[in-house]
Amino acid sequence: QALLDELYAYTSSAYRPLPVELDLGGNPNRYTTARRAMFVDVERRDGGVYLLYTNTLYTLAEGDEPPHSVINCEHTWPRSKLVDDEDQPAVYEHQQSDLHHLYPTRADANSARGSLGYGEVTRAPDLSYSPSSLGLDQGGRPVFEPHDGVKGDLARTYFYMSTRWRMELNPREEEVMRLWHEQDPVDAWELERDTRVARLQGNHNPFVHCPSLVERVSDFTGTGVQEDLPLP
Repeated sequence: QALLDELYAYTSSAYRPLPVELDLGGNPNRYTTARRAMFVDVERRDGGVYLLYTNTLYTLAEGDEPPHSVINCEHTWPRSKLVDDEDQPAVYEHQQSDLHHLYPTRADANSARGSLGYGEVTRAPDLSYSPSSLGLDQGGRPVFEPHDGVKGDLARTYFYMSTRWRMELNPREEEVMRLWHEQDPVDAWELERDTRVARLQGNHNPFVHCPSLVERVSDFTGTGVQEDLPLP
């Protein structure tokens, strides 16, 4: 717990929210600001963005966003599992706009995943989003299984979100995440992506830069949201 407290202090004190831009309706909107930054700055490479679940390149002109009916911004930690947006609207606004857990996805894959937990599909696989799949895990629970190349990335994203925002990681999902963390180590792109996020919002994902931290945390239980400083 002492380590988690230190990591929370590290990630929260360095957090520097993006300056909020106006949305198409002319209103300040933190989420649309983050979504644009994700498409235009964080994920851009090879002339476009790679889609998280289908691992395909979607070509984009520099500075452009894709049509949202085709390509979505996926909240890998589902929005329905963030804090209650009515009870803690300011915190929710920042959680849903945290660039560390925003990724480009095909719209239908995003919808299919919905708020499902991640897991290993062992029965009734739906391969419509190949190389990722949707189906039932060993216990008969519906889960979404991302492809092998991003499993570790998503695991470390979840460890970050649980730590930064002090949210509980489902024990069953945590077990799978720990396995994926070992199977899919940090690579050059994950480091580059983390650097780009930190350039924009100030904080790094410590589990990307020091993967051994995962072994030193017995469980990611969360303690509820306790911001030391008021969120801008």
